[in-house]
Amino acid sequence: MLDVLPAGDPRISRCRRDLRLINWLIGNHRWILRNLRKHVDLTSLGIVELGAGDGDLLSRIRQRHHSAPLIGFDRVAKPSALPDSIHWRPGDLFHHDGNWPGAVLIANLFLHHLTFEQIAQIGQRLAGVQLVLVGEGHRTPEVLRRSCVLNPFLGEVTRHDMEISLAAGFVKGELPEALGLSPADWHIAESSTLLGAHRLIALRR
Repeated sequence: MLDVLPAGDPRISRCRRDLRLINWLIGNHRWILRNLRKHVDLTSLGIVELGAGDGDLLSRIRQRHHSAPLIGFDRVAKPSALPDSIHWRPGDLFHHDGNWPGAVLIANLFLHHLTFEQIAQIGQRLAGVQLVLVGEGHRTPEVLRRSCVLNPFLGEVTRHDMEISLAAGFVKGELPEALGLSPADWHIAESSTLLGAHRLIALRR
């Protein structure tokens, strides 16, 4: 539902607040920030976020990595609160030509919106990318059942979309395969959490 709401619909703001709550609970932002700290040498070369949304994660990255080039890709216009030092590429992700202009590529709760063919297109544009960090939902019946606990605290659009998003989530092996990450070229690690996050770290060899 969020993808088709008209601009200015008040439910969009509610969804953004709900997503901040969900991100805080599952800890994907904290996980991404921890892994960026481990690779400061790469962050200095640039960080690209796909599906940057309201820019909250990029803002937190800017606070910790003051001089790193940051670029956000999203179909919406750049949020007014973001500083000029964070560059923004609005519009359809696949209408932007070329490889991703950074050493680190991150995507948080975004890839489940795409088909496997679209994810493969992203994987084909990783020349120059040294580190990939992806946080998604873990697609299991147990996670879907536990997610219902949040329903009283979420808006109608988020309740509707969360069930669909979890059903479109990932299990071990799917993301590296979809992105075309060969173990010969990448150190690959996947993990999942009790709160329903599925995470991928891929570091170029």
